[in-house]
Parts: sequence; structure tokens; C-alpha cells
Amino acid sequence: MSTTIQLSKMSRAQKLKVMEEIWADLTHEEAKFKSPSWHAAALLDTEAGIKAGKVKFADWERVKRNLRQ
Repeated sequence: MSTTIQLSKMSRAQKLKVMEEIWADLTHEEAKFKSPSWHAAALLDTEAGIKAGKVKFADWERVKRNLRQ
């Protein structure tokens, strides 16, 4: 099935509503979805990095600004 959405013609509210509907559909049968095998290891690595003080967090607005430069 092919669906085309003309995003440029949609308001921000309409876009957010579509995103919410897609997310609700994707998570409806969440129990059937299996995370990739590497995901658990990545989460454990991140948690260990946080506890060890090796992982740093950045303000999202600052990150976006840096990426745009």
C-alpha cells in the first residue's frame, strides 16, 4: 500500500495528530514487537556510563543549534 501525505499543506496541529495516530497504531500490539538483540546491550552500556560519570547530557536546544551550524 502506498500512502502520500502532503505535509506542506498540513497545519502543525494536523501533523501532530497524524503522528499521534501512527504512534498509537505502532504501540497497539507492543508485546508482539521484539527489540533488536543489540538494544539491551546498548542500554546497559549507557547505564554503566551514566553511573561511572562518563556519559554527559546536553540541552536539546543547544544540540540542535550545534547541528545546524
